[in-house]
Amino acid sequence: MTEPHTSTREQRADDRMRRQTYQNVGLFLGPAMFVLILVLPTPTEMSSEAWRTAALACLLAVWWATEAIPVPVTSLLPLALLPVLGVLDIKSAAAPYAQPTIILLMGGFIMAIALERWNLHRRIALHVLSRVGDH
Repeated sequence: MTEPHTSTREQRADDRMRRQTYQNVGLFLGPAMFVLILVLPTPTEMSSEAWRTAALACLLAVWWATEAIPVPVTSLLPLALLPVLGVLDIKSAAAPYAQPTIILLMGGFIMAIALERWNLHRRIALHVLSRVGDH
């Protein structure tokens, strides 16, 4: 006997539910691991700053992988949490975000979002096709 065919709408609803569950697990698992690592004694071969940074890295890895919060927000957490944890001052924590390559990439991403938002990519493609034809 064959299984009943599920509709595409039902599949999308199931996928959304699984994704939401996955994100909810990550939302609680990340901070739990963060706190657990902070509570554990620092290994003798590591400085306390390195241990706190490892805890932050664990939190970020879980939230990044599960997309518990938006990835851009996750990527900005070190800027806020490194000074709070006493690992770096705000100026040192912000320095990697101000690299020319990062600014270049960020500008490119902003332009790509704007192009997509206004369907400029489609307009350019249609213009090229109207000029070239279907040869």
